[in-house]
Amino acid sequence: MSSFACRILSALLLSCGLAAHAQAVVPLAPLPAPAIVSEADCFSMGSYDDWMAGLREKNGFLKSLLIRWRFPEGEFTRYRQNLDCRAITYRSDQYLVHGWLVRPRHRPAVGKQPVIVYNRGGNRGYGALTFAHLFTHVFPLAESGYLVAASQYRGVTTAQDATTSPDQFGGDDIADVTNLLRIVSALPGADPDNLFMIGQSRGAIMTFRALRETPLPIRAVAIYSGVYDLHDLLAMRPAFEQLFEALIPDYRKQRTVELDLRSVTRWPGQLPPHTGVLMIHGDEDERAPLVSPRKLAAAFERSGHPHRLVVHPGESHFLDGVRPEVQAETLRWFERFRQRPSRQSAASTR
Repeated sequence: MSSFACRILSALLLSCGLAAHAQAVVPLAPLPAPAIVSEADCFSMGSYDDWMAGLREKNGFLKSLLIRWRFPEGEFTRYRQNLDCRAITYRSDQYLVHGWLVRPRHRPAVGKQPVIVYNRGGNRGYGALTFAHLFTHVFPLAESGYLVAASQYRGVTTAQDATTSPDQFGGDDIADVTNLLRIVSALPGADPDNLFMIGQSRGAIMTFRALRETPLPIRAVAIYSGVYDLHDLLAMRPAFEQLFEALIPDYRKQRTVELDLRSVTRWPGQLPPHTGVLMIHGDEDERAPLVSPRKLAAAFERSGHPHRLVVHPGESHFLDGVRPEVQAETLRWFERFRQRPSRQSAASTR
């Protein structure tokens, strides 16, 4: 399938909001984390046929055929059998923040599960992670042996035309990422010595700020179509000025300070020097400027910071035509920086 066709299909699928709101089918053991205040099974829509019937009623016959093709029954069944997937609500500062937690049901006999915190793009409710996003972006990572957590960030339920929102586009809402990282790294079976992050689009801002500010060691990160410099973004998309005025406190008075705070290209030397940074971009990205990751890669090259920049020809912001390659590149990168348990520590877990 062509890259253009993949983009159109993905847009149709992700706009469907494939979320589930029914009685849980698979019993879930309570999560022993006091900051998690609620949880529910992601696979709560009944059988695959029940799910498809609901989608057909909501989206019509033609779109339901596309959805059935993109989310085949075999994959649905395999993920449901092999993955523990939960929609969670957790405490972050004074907010209750929604998120997702996905991990393999069968934990390794030796050692613990490495952790990935997936930082989404968008702002407020735009770009919020649906079940469809989990299916395409998160489930393959969890199936590879990782415990994957993702935050929706504070303000996800704010109306799109709101002039105020707790979502600050990489301001105080960074706590939603660092708090989630602290929560999941302390879960039973999670490996606090193997922490990783993925940032999609705006998620790059969240990833790099969290990387700079969390006391927890992050071994490597992968950035997809990231926003690395808000000055470059405004040069490409001037309309973002209105969004920043709506979301960023004191933006008009502190414009340069606030833009720099969210632009890793302005402070690459403040990142942990041994954290590997993988940057993946499309050369036809219409939403995030390619000049920014190239600028950051040049800074890393001068300082000797471990990094890799991959540019996929013909790909847009969503990288839909190379999604399997992107995930494979990410897993290879994380394996490169992953710490293996020593024989002594491995024996103590048996």
